[in-house]
Amino acid sequence: MNNTHNAGSGWRKCATYFPLTYLILLCFFCSCNAGSDKKTSSGAKGALTEQSVDSTTEVMLTDANGNERSIEQMHGSVVLMDVLYEVPQVNSPHQALLREVYDQFASQGLQIYQVCMSEDADAWRNVAKELPWTAVYDNKTLQSALIEKYKIITIPSMRLFDRNGKSIGGDISEKELKNKLKESL
Repeated sequence: MNNTHNAGSGWRKCATYFPLTYLILLCFFCSCNAGSDKKTSSGAKGALTEQSVDSTTEVMLTDANGNERSIEQMHGSVVLMDVLYEVPQVNSPHQALLREVYDQFASQGLQIYQVCMSEDADAWRNVAKELPWTAVYDNKTLQSALIEKYKIITIPSMRLFDRNGKSIGGDISEKELKNKLKESL
């Protein structure tokens, strides 16, 4: 009988049977290291991303025409930030809902800031050029400054911001969207 102990083999065995457990553990260990004073490869302290992002950092993303856009530029409007991982399909139920609320509330001061995190920039650009609202591209996914700044933990994600740029709660569902907009506008 071999009495040698392989440190860490227990959690690896558990992770083999429960891949989600492994992912959760990995995320936990990464988040613990995020606040440390260790430097990243870029030399910045305490962040998993290239640069540290705080609540005052303006996150600039590129729209379909190559212009840098940020949600802060929409100050004075109620803003719906919609973060997607996949390229939005023009005829999808989600896009139809956004089109409906945009048509209904844009005249009252609603702006939509839609962020696509897909790896397919060309497909996104073709769709984004057809949208009446601001559509931007962020291919950094989990290393995104936007994800870090707004502490987004699920994608897709929809959030509302008041006319002063303050978040109106956290993620909102499609079912809650119209009621939240009516309250905010």
